[in-house]
Amino acid sequence: MQKIPFILLAGFLSIPCVSIANNNSGKWIKINPPLTSQRLTCSFFVNPAVGWAGGRNGCIVHTRDSGNTWRPQKTPRNCWINSIYFHDENIGWAVGNRGTLYTTDGGEQWIQREIGIDSMMNCYKIVFTNDSIGWLAFGRKGSRCFSKTEDGGKTWSELLDSNDLILNDIFFVNERLGLICADEYLARTSDSGKTWVQSDTSSIYALHPFLKLQMIDSLIGYCLGLFGIAKTTDGGKTWNAKLKVVSSPPSFTDMNFSCADTGFAFVGDGPAYVYRTNDGGATWNLRPCENLIFPIRSTSFPEKQK
Repeated sequence: MQKIPFILLAGFLSIPCVSIANNNSGKWIKINPPLTSQRLTCSFFVNPAVGWAGGRNGCIVHTRDSGNTWRPQKTPRNCWINSIYFHDENIGWAVGNRGTLYTTDGGEQWIQREIGIDSMMNCYKIVFTNDSIGWLAFGRKGSRCFSKTEDGGKTWSELLDSNDLILNDIFFVNERLGLICADEYLARTSDSGKTWVQSDTSSIYALHPFLKLQMIDSLIGYCLGLFGIAKTTDGGKTWNAKLKVVSSPPSFTDMNFSCADTGFAFVGDGPAYVYRTNDGGATWNLRPCENLIFPIRSTSFPEKQK
């Protein structure tokens, strides 16, 4: 049976909600009542049942029943949560504008965590490849930087700092192979971030800015741009455009693949539309997300996220 993602919708003045697609009809169905008026922009699941979503004003909500119900969690800072990562059901991170939060009890108590960077900096993405090694993208004076920890987040060392890069996403397949994307830039490392090799993006430049990365394995992966999706079959060395949109709906807001062949790409500032492929991006089918009137900012396939 095809696995289906949980979808987090973000509305400025209305209620974000969670939806799933019906396995038989493919329709998107709301499964929970209104919870918060805050805009939700990121999500993370450690297993098919347990997950978190975060967004504006330090808002974090938590589910333990696959998104059927959600409960708000209290955070110590009124910051915009940009990224959430959990090692297991207890230990996790939430990073955002002027704030880095840490929990050891599943978010029942979030504490401010000092990580050795200016507290006024904005953190954009945090990921780990195991309990010790992690990666953090954060802002500094108009640019974005990239740091690594090898002790579970106790200390961080800067790996990349460039005034020319606006880093948008990090994805590591394993401890050595990783990719980063910036507005007009894609690069890969095969030595745990010691060196980075820029990818040739000339054939997919029309899709930029590049917003999100997802590798299925060490060879096959996808990159979401504002105007389309690119695919790699050689671990990020080269990329080819698989979906390009230059007319309405105007821009992509998120993508997610459950396997190498089946994926979803979401477009529109509201109502939302979804492209679906079942053949690795060779062909796409566009349809509206029924009754979903806000842009989709974050999607999760719980069984694939870790």
